Amino acid sequence: MVSVSELKSKFDEDISDSIELSYRKYLVKVCMVVALPALIVFSVRDLIIGNYFVGTILSAMTLILVSLFFHVRRPQFKFKENLIYEYFLTALFILFGFFIAYSVGFKGDFSRIPWAYVFPVVVFFALGAFRAFLWLIILLVALISMDILFAANEHVLLNELKLRFYMSFLMVIMASFFFERLKKRYQTELIENQQTLKESENKYRVAYEQLNREMKERQRAEGALRESEERFREMAELMPLTVFESDIIGNLTFANRKAFDNFGYSQEDFDRGVNSLDMLVPEDRQQAAENIAKIMGGEEIGLNEYTALRKDGSKFPIMVHSTTIVRDGETLGIKGCLIDITDRKKTEEERRRLETQFHQAQKLETIGTLAGGIAHDFNNLMATILGNTSLLLYDIDNTHPHYEPLKNIERQIKRGAELTTQLLGYARKGKYSVKPVNLNQIVEESATAFGRTRKEITIQCELADDLLAVEADQGQIQQVLLNLFVNAADAMPQGGNLVLKTSNATHNDIKRSNQYHPAAGDYLCLTVSDTGMGMDEKVRQRIFDPFFSTKASGKGTGLGLASVYGIIKNHGGYIDVQSQKEQGSQFSIFLPATDKKVLEFAEPAPEIMQGSGTILIVDDEKMVLDVGARLLKKLGYTVQESNNGRNAVALYKKLQDKINLVVLDIVMPDMGGGEVYDRLKEINPKVKVLLSSGYSIDDQAREIMERGGDGFMQKPFSMKTMSEKLSEILSKRGGNE
Repeated sequence: MVSVSELKSKFDEDISDSIELSYRKYLVKVCMVVALPALIVFSVRDLIIGNYFVGTILSAMTLILVSLFFHVRRPQFKFKENLIYEYFLTALFILFGFFIAYSVGFKGDFSRIPWAYVFPVVVFFALGAFRAFLWLIILLVALISMDILFAANEHVLLNELKLRFYMSFLMVIMASFFFERLKKRYQTELIENQQTLKESENKYRVAYEQLNREMKERQRAEGALRESEERFREMAELMPLTVFESDIIGNLTFANRKAFDNFGYSQEDFDRGVNSLDMLVPEDRQQAAENIAKIMGGEEIGLNEYTALRKDGSKFPIMVHSTTIVRDGETLGIKGCLIDITDRKKTEEERRRLETQFHQAQKLETIGTLAGGIAHDFNNLMATILGNTSLLLYDIDNTHPHYEPLKNIERQIKRGAELTTQLLGYARKGKYSVKPVNLNQIVEESATAFGRTRKEITIQCELADDLLAVEADQGQIQQVLLNLFVNAADAMPQGGNLVLKTSNATHNDIKRSNQYHPAAGDYLCLTVSDTGMGMDEKVRQRIFDPFFSTKASGKGTGLGLASVYGIIKNHGGYIDVQSQKEQGSQFSIFLPATDKKVLEFAEPAPEIMQGSGTILIVDDEKMVLDVGARLLKKLGYTVQESNNGRNAVALYKKLQDKINLVVLDIVMPDMGGGEVYDRLKEINPKVKVLLSSGYSIDDQAREIMERGGDGFMQKPFSMKTMSEKLSEILSKRGGNE
């Protein structure tokens, strides 16, 4: 720690420094007022008359004095820490002394003698006695030396005048010394007076601070006493939970404000008497009474969960922790706190909902993956059968005895393809041709076509006139409508009403459920309502599960509504169903809206079209590759075959000038269709590629199409489908360019 003597010494030093700092600033200001005008005038005069050397010295002194003035005016200027002040003064006095020695001693210009008289005065007041004497001795030596060395100079006046100058110069030095000592004496007295005044002020300050601390300590002690008296009540009132006390029979003796707010009782009710057991539902009171008895017996039972009963009869879940009230060894009752756990219960329900949603999503994803894989492999098998059937039908007419059996095979394969389409729809791999479409038009056309087959059902369409467009696969949306229509018709075997409504909506209009939380934006809403037999909650929960059906065995595949769910999800939409037994069902579908313009759909070509040129067909399934090559040859094309991606790239690189188009399977081992497509594009950026897959156009196929793929053909495909796709692509500026 710092001692008192050190503090006093530091204090005295600070006062001395402060006075010296003020004195120096004052000296500089006086020199600016008195000396600066003279310096400017004489420097200009000497420069005009050609006395350049003296004029330069005076100009330098002027510059130093002005710089010193601005330097000491800076807020950060301090006495002890600032050596620049000393450097400025040294330079100024060197120039001043040299000016006097040169003008008076060398040049013999006694008109400059007044400058010599000013020098000792300024030096004594600026530097003090000891340093001033050194400066003046140096100046006298310089003057006398120049007088001896240059006595023969014609400008030097009489020695008598010179002697008078020296005598008067010495007198000025003595007078300056006297006044400097007098200044030092009064400065010392001033410092001592200020020190005495400061010490007195410090004593009063210490006494005041000590008194102030004692007053604060007393106030703090009084505040602590008041706080200790009110602490329990204040804490009880401020806590965000119910705090209570009761006597040994359960009557409340204290309850905080939160208790009144939670249970709805008034102060009058409390004053009349409220028993804690009456604040629980009847079925919890026996358990609560047993727990109170255990607590009164000194047993620790921890937290207990009950259902509380408000004055108005409403209920809410609570958690209670209690302990005994003991005074002088006697148990007077119990005290405790009560927590409203409604939010926690909601959180637990939300967690269970999310777990259910996650498990449901996992289940649907697993089943969807399985369904998609089955559909893909089944489509590859049917592609071989349908291809061979098309080849046989191409070579015979309708009078041939095998024609009708072959047509039956073709029809059954198409029915099988519809089944796999539903599987792919559920697996969310079913979008093919996505374009802006008019949902009202699709609904009207589908309803009209379905109405012709079910005359006993009355179909009502309530379609919004200003309905927004939607980007969708028109065929998939038609499949959704057909499946919903069939489902409604099956629920109304004796006939009924089928109501179709469309409207514009936003995400705020979509009911949030365990299955999804809708993304923000504009939507189209399609509702399909029937007056059928409805369904119970158990059936409703499984309505979109694949292969789940309430129909008798053999009368339904259980894929209709499953494919509806998959198609809607694949379009970025949401579907919900509301139903009760004997009160019909309502399916609500929400699809993202688009501001793109609705496009017209071109009619497909009616006949098989022959072609020419060379086609490279790539497929890892040998039977599919074989039947595809035979179909191409039958259509008039020269065919190159490849059963894997690497061989296809090498073959195309070798024959690229001859190959007009590549039919490329997407799902292949080792090198998939996407990589093969990229390699072909590197070889020839203008290569024509028709994609083929047992899946419908999924993310991989769509991504290739967006990168420049020329078309997509889903397996199984007939000769007619292949001829249409090839003709469409090759007709665009020819084949391989």
